[in-house]
Amino acid sequence: MVRHKEGSDPASVAFDACSAALSRGVDVVIVDTAGRLHTRVNLMEELAKVRRVCEKALGPGAVQTLLVLDANLGQNSLVQAGEFTKRMQTTV
Repeated sequence: MVRHKEGSDPASVAFDACSAALSRGVDVVIVDTAGRLHTRVNLMEELAKVRRVCEKALGPGAVQTLLVLDANLGQNSLVQAGEFTKRMQTTV
């Protein structure tokens, strides 16, 4: 587990986690970015930055991004999935 002080840049925490995994010979790194809603542009930009720094640390093609949605959100989930997909395609 890699963590920084509260309020730290999430991308720097993710980069440190990926770097630590490489140096420790770990095969899988899980970065939880819960709360990055499509309605919050800054949070979606932050998510894209996290992906970019992980790709930088681990190499192209080494990052798999998953979206987990709450089924209770209904139609809003489709909108969120669309925005998420759009944002992740621009970072590759």
